[in-house]
Amino acid sequence: MTVIYFDAETREAFRKIAELVDIMGIEFEQELSDTEIVDKDGVVHDLAELAKFPCVISTGVSYIMSIDDYEAVSGPRWVTYSGHFYNHPEELAKAIRDHADDHNVEIIVHKF
Repeated sequence: MTVIYFDAETREAFRKIAELVDIMGIEFEQELSDTEIVDKDGVVHDLAELAKFPCVISTGVSYIMSIDDYEAVSGPRWVTYSGHFYNHPEELAKAIRDHADDHNVEIIVHKF
């Protein structure tokens, strides 16, 4: 088998795999950044960007609101309805993702 023949066969195999993926409707999971969460509809939201605007995140067990804290050196913050503060979007994203497998959790992002 020559290198050229091998390359052609490899390309043909990948083309057939791509066709099967389309036919079967397979979607690959994307890797989330440290500040991203996925809502109930599969939409990816970046908390670093969301914090710049008024919004509320409902998780089904808690409400989290972005606030502009002028005394915080780290910029925008997040506060839960129970009074817990998140100073960094990475902290909040991790907390939300840690509970994503809970059947009571349904993430909904409300932008205003």
